[in-house]
Amino acid sequence: EAKSCFKSFEPSLSETFGYCLKGEVTVMLGRNEYVAKTGEAIYFHAADEHQIINQSNEKAILILVATDSYL
Repeated sequence: EAKSCFKSFEPSLSETFGYCLKGEVTVMLGRNEYVAKTGEAIYFHAADEHQIINQSNEKAILILVATDSYL
């Protein structure tokens, strides 16, 4: 949904891949911020605290695949 986010996740052994189908999502990874827009992918090791955020006023759709996850 617009202006929404997942909870903040603690560091883990997870490897995470996301593909943005629609809109724009921001991944906060530790103190770093990464943005994926429609048609873009993002990949990260979840070794730091992390959170996925939709900061826009539009709905975003993200396919998310994670290993060793505790979702």
